[in-house]
Amino acid sequence: MVRTMRAEIARLTGHESSVKREQCAVGEVSVSGYWATHRMSLNQLNEMLLSLAYETISPAFFSSFFGKASTAGVGRSQFEYGLRYFEQIALLKYGNVKFGFKTLAKKNAKEIKQEL
Repeated sequence: MVRTMRAEIARLTGHESSVKREQCAVGEVSVSGYWATHRMSLNQLNEMLLSLAYETISPAFFSSFFGKASTAGVGRSQFEYGLRYFEQIALLKYGNVKFGFKTLAKKNAKEIKQEL
């Protein structure tokens, strides 16, 4: 079974998207295919989130979990590390990833630091 970027985004948000697979190109992009030719910037991640009908994230959220929110973006290993790190923080602090995402996604750096 091929892992898709849709599944990676669902891990970040803590729940599956309500958008049907055939209605969104992100749904069928394989993880290995994406990372073979791309890096992930804040804007790209927010575009994926929007295309799957999720809330977008703040620059501070991206920086806190994935690294500096530059236009160059982050590579696969840095993104996967950040995703695991966020999942661990959300589970420890809130008990589930979905609530952690909803709570932290829009916060600025100071608010994230205070919250955690």
